[in-house]
Amino acid sequence: MAMDFQSKFYISIVRVKWYRVRSYTLEKLRDSVEDHYALLGPYLAELQKKNQANLFNIVCDREFTGAPPVFKRLYIGFDALKKGFLHGCRPIVEFDGCFLKTFLDGQLLSAIGIDRNNQMILIAWAVVKGENYDAWRWFLGLFFDDLEISQGYGWTFISDQQKAHVSTIFKSDNVTNNISETFNAYILKAWSKPIVDMLEEIRRMLMQRMYMKREMVSKWSGDICPNIRMKLEKSKDESRYCIVTPSDNLKFEVQYMGKIHIINLGNQTCICRRWDLSGILCNHSVSCINWMKEDPKTYISDYFKRDAYLKTYEFFLEPLIGKDTWSVVDAPHVLPPHVKKMPERPKKVRRREVHEDDSNTTRYSKHGSIIKRQICFLECHNRRSCPLRTRGASTHVEEGQTSHPNRGRGRRGRGKGGRGRGRGEETQSNIIHVEADVPSTSSGRGRGRASTSGAGGRGRSSTSSGRGGGRASTAMHRERAMALQGFGVFTREET
Repeated sequence: MAMDFQSKFYISIVRVKWYRVRSYTLEKLRDSVEDHYALLGPYLAELQKKNQANLFNIVCDREFTGAPPVFKRLYIGFDALKKGFLHGCRPIVEFDGCFLKTFLDGQLLSAIGIDRNNQMILIAWAVVKGENYDAWRWFLGLFFDDLEISQGYGWTFISDQQKAHVSTIFKSDNVTNNISETFNAYILKAWSKPIVDMLEEIRRMLMQRMYMKREMVSKWSGDICPNIRMKLEKSKDESRYCIVTPSDNLKFEVQYMGKIHIINLGNQTCICRRWDLSGILCNHSVSCINWMKEDPKTYISDYFKRDAYLKTYEFFLEPLIGKDTWSVVDAPHVLPPHVKKMPERPKKVRRREVHEDDSNTTRYSKHGSIIKRQICFLECHNRRSCPLRTRGASTHVEEGQTSHPNRGRGRRGRGKGGRGRGRGEETQSNIIHVEADVPSTSSGRGRGRASTSGAGGRGRSSTSSGRGGGRASTAMHRERAMALQGFGVFTREET
């Protein structure tokens, strides 16, 4: 920061002054955060005036009796969202949490539903100090009471810890919480704002979203939801490769990609179970319907029709006046939670898994790739642990001999074979014989290395070429690699 400031304004500031500016900024920021938390009472009171059926619950801690309350948890549940989910959506709920990007940290817990177009609809959410067992138990308890879910029979709940088993009566093939991840990306800009501004940002986004969904229905070209229609068109294209064999007017046998599928149009079932789970025709069932000269759209479930979709968004959120005109509440001001200073700078981007693609980087991931060594051409180790990288490694070592040869730097080689002197690391002289049909390529003058033997610090290099600096020559590497592949056998003899 100091270098950027100097290059832009041509002013040099000492480090101590930067620390003072940083402390002053954080102090002002904390004061503004306290003002935001003090507005929680008036904010919830204004929302309750708009609709008495809205459910809001705030939990605070007190350090001692008579101390001001300190924020701990807040539950937000709008009646319009709850009614839209119960009237127009399937009984499938996904739960997830995401971190808040403020210096106070905290997390946002959410309950997400799936509408008839297989898109998300937010039901309820909560701001908590930290994600733990008590926070989730508190949030789920309020959520189940708000939606009047007693024992959970006939419902499907999905979390990020496990996949779900969805019944065929729900007409949904979603078994993961990808919809929740979509919501987390949808409110990405609101993560870094103070609590009241963040809650208002989410409320405005949802209010506008529900209006846009109602307006979008008038532009539909048919009676089927757009996403469902796209999947149906894809099944129609794939049905061209199906071979239909009828059994009667309702049962068929279909051959596709070397497999045989049985379809029952009366029960609307296929052995691949795509039609059973999702309610959307698979390519096998479409081929049978085309063989019957009927329209596949007549077999689409009523879950994905226009009327069922409008039931989700027929309710709306009430607009709210600005914070400067909120009424004063006769209640103590809520203080923000205590700041926990964590090491390092807070991260803005979610840490991705190994198998996930990162579009923000130009580097390719090595996940799943097979890397072969250039010395031994094997896949079971890396370059550092390669047995042929160390000079003198062999596949057959006789008993009583050391596995590491002497190492030394030859001073100067003369003639073919390169005669050199060097300092060895062993006192025992070993000789390596390579039995292979490999031509010898060692010649010329140069600074060589004793690569085969050394006794008392003196050695003679049998295969050295050019200059070398503490490693075996290229010719020896090639011979060892070919010997390991079966062209020769490494042996070691003691002299």
